[in-house]
Amino acid sequence: MEEMMLENKCKPGHARGRRGRTAALLGGLVLALTLPGTGLRAQVPEISKSVLLSWPDSTQEQIVVGSDSLTGPVWTPWPEPIFKRFGQMCMTVPTTASQQFFKTVPGQQFVDDFSNAWGPFTNRNSWMDYWLKAGEEWFVTNGVLRVSVILSTNYGFLLLPIGTNAAATHRDFYTSVDILSWTSSSTNWSIFSITGRGYFRSPTYGSGYIGGLLMNDDSGRGVIRLYIWDGSVEVWGPSFDTGAIPPPYRLEFSGVGNPTCQLRLRVLNLTTKELIREQTLVGTMFTEGWPAFWIRYPDAGGGTFTITTDNFFMSGTKP
Repeated sequence: MEEMMLENKCKPGHARGRRGRTAALLGGLVLALTLPGTGLRAQVPEISKSVLLSWPDSTQEQIVVGSDSLTGPVWTPWPEPIFKRFGQMCMTVPTTASQQFFKTVPGQQFVDDFSNAWGPFTNRNSWMDYWLKAGEEWFVTNGVLRVSVILSTNYGFLLLPIGTNAAATHRDFYTSVDILSWTSSSTNWSIFSITGRGYFRSPTYGSGYIGGLLMNDDSGRGVIRLYIWDGSVEVWGPSFDTGAIPPPYRLEFSGVGNPTCQLRLRVLNLTTKELIREQTLVGTMFTEGWPAFWIRYPDAGGGTFTITTDNFFMSGTKP
């Protein structure tokens, strides 16, 4: 995708709370919630230990951003879907932190569970691919998105959920996807990653912040290593063995801040929700762009691999 990815034919592995008082700010209104009671425009479902935030529907599409400080400089797109309930927009947030603040800002949320459309911000448009060649295929079937590749002279392609126009452009972003399975017929490496603030410089050259996983690291077959591309170099993070920690996983990638962007990549156990590995990095190259999947592998390496994913989620602020 980026220059180094298009030109590098080598194996990339060589490069090396507690419950308490919760506050919420929505549309200029500060909501202070003392648990386990109820507060203004908020309900507390005790079973899930969360609160339901609600606010009037708006003609302008909005998302919710959160912070642990009312005066803090960092407000992160919240990783929960927004839905309409009884004529109001709603979102649930956990009550694990002692204090949290929330507000609405112009933004877009896109959710795809690869089945029927749902929710107010879901567009069931077809995903778009770029640089797809013979031996590479992706398809939605039985409620999942599946990528299947026969390693050939090509070495990567993009999958974009909402295009590359102005409507798909975001600044701060949170993205996630569930990886249900990842199988390979050889010891050759393969990469599955998420792009944020992506853009095209030419028909054959694209870039952006990228966070993802490399399967079959140098240290052994079945070893997954985290990595983040900051716009100039791949920075390799911690690894784990799929034999000891098998799928399914949830891959999360987020970027917050301009011009300095705090990048965060996390892999969670989808069953237990426990954190498996995490990597952070500071980026300064990109200010806005579109989200995408970036699938990569060695050219003419031989063998096949198949990745099955589900539940893509994206929430981003508008420029």
